[in-house]
Amino acid sequence: MWTDRPSPDLHSRLRPFLDRGLLSSVPNPWQRFQGQLEMTPYVLSPEVTSERFYRDHWLAHPVIRQPFIYSLVGRDHLNTGSGLSNRLSSICRHLQMTWHEGMPVFDLQIVQTHPRGLETLRQSIEALGDPQTAEDRRIRRQVDRLFPDPSRYFAHFTRAGGWIDQAASFRYPLPADLGSEMPEAFFSLVGFLEHCNAHPAHPSEVGWARIPGHLTHLAATWWRGREATRDRVRATTGHVL
Repeated sequence: MWTDRPSPDLHSRLRPFLDRGLLSSVPNPWQRFQGQLEMTPYVLSPEVTSERFYRDHWLAHPVIRQPFIYSLVGRDHLNTGSGLSNRLSSICRHLQMTWHEGMPVFDLQIVQTHPRGLETLRQSIEALGDPQTAEDRRIRRQVDRLFPDPSRYFAHFTRAGGWIDQAASFRYPLPADLGSEMPEAFFSLVGFLEHCNAHPAHPSEVGWARIPGHLTHLAATWWRGREATRDRVRATTGHVL
């Protein structure tokens, strides 16, 4: 059964964003489910990662590398929702093995919902610089297979004033600041949750008979956006994408 009220634990985890006015309220599971249908195609699209920073090797191919990452992250790697159900260790491993196009605001905000999340992320990244445990050595071997210069990527997180420090200060760029095509609603966790707040709070508000069409319409958001982009390009340049 869908519930109209988010769990108290979720309120507690999101309290840093609520207290700073970055999030007005916590959407309930039905609202988050609707948002997830819209967001999933964007999460799976090429806009999220920066393939130009991966090795030119078959093991680093975006499809082939997924089973290797899954073997290290586990089932959380398949989660395309808000990520709030993911373990902190899974998010850290994901960030270490996925070179994002610009600051990964969404993932960093998920990290911030965990106690000492940013500190744990920093320590886990720094541990890969000189891995001492069998797990860290295994992660580092995989990272070296993926990136020509892992240290360059890790420095974005750990250097003074880097991504972790910016997140700790609640300073996040917008998609336009990074030249990202990702909609603001899906660029950050708080943006996603605020977007979910605008969705109907209960299936009865949609109408039970209209729910299948409503959910199909939401799931097709990405394709409608791509079609609109093609129409704009066709109208201004005469070219067809």
